[in-house]
Amino acid sequence: MEYYAKSKNPQGHQEAVKEHLQKAAALAREYGEALGLADVAELEGLVHDFGKYTKSFQDVLKGTRTGVDHAMGGACFLECCYRGKSDSRPVIEAVNGHHDGLAAYDTIKDSLHAVADERKKARGNAGKTPSIENRKQLEDAAAAFRKDFPDFKLPKLPIPPTAELESMLYARLLFSCLVDADYTAS
Repeated sequence: MEYYAKSKNPQGHQEAVKEHLQKAAALAREYGEALGLADVAELEGLVHDFGKYTKSFQDVLKGTRTGVDHAMGGACFLECCYRGKSDSRPVIEAVNGHHDGLAAYDTIKDSLHAVADERKKARGNAGKTPSIENRKQLEDAAAAFRKDFPDFKLPKLPIPPTAELESMLYARLLFSCLVDADYTAS
């Protein structure tokens, strides 16, 4: 199946998720370079639209579905990869919030874990349905992502600052790298 990131443009081109993620990752890396966060920013760019590797999001592009949140999918993928380690939390926050704004890890943690727990109902951002609602959908999206990026390896993340002000600034800088890259790539 071909996964698309956007609807067709006026010239009839429809950008694939892989193409968009590559552009966003390169730009995010460039923006993060000056901050010493190139690898982290590139990771954000590469996985921010992970939730578009789903039938539900593709249905949005076809016009047969609305109200689907794809951002939580990328955050869930990172949560599974890094297993809740504190160094991954600012990255997870940025990926999750790239359309709806930053939300603290502690406020989204239950939603991230609901995908892997059949007893819980996954929730998306802004009252939307998450594009990835269960473990099977997460595994299917991961398989599609790995098909597009067979050499993908998780980078070792720097330890984020612990002081409140520095921690907030760190998360906002990562968020800015991603949002600016996503906007520019689009």
